[in-house]
Amino acid sequence: ANGVFSIAAIAWMMTLAGRGKANTEGVRMGTWGAAQGIAAGLGGVMGAGATDLARALFTSPGEAYALVLLGQAALFVYAARCAPRDHTSSAPVTPHNATLVAAE
Repeated sequence: ANGVFSIAAIAWMMTLAGRGKANTEGVRMGTWGAAQGIAAGLGGVMGAGATDLARALFTSPGEAYALVLLGQAALFVYAARCAPRDHTSSAPVTPHNATLVAAE
């Protein structure tokens, strides 16, 4: 699923990079890449911190990890709901149809 999400995110980034002022696609792609890198780094640090906190609160490591993973899943669903819509289509862009929307 992570691979599907990555390809969909790249397809969406390439679609958005082609919009707007000409000859600035590289800057938009670079900005997108930087934002992805920062988000991945912060996500790793925050996930590790949340795991440490949950392990301090729960006696079972399994319960602690389950709580953190459930929280991450909820944040992922929230982020997917906040994703922008493609203005050429009435369907929301999701990891399942981003490649199809990018091809339109």
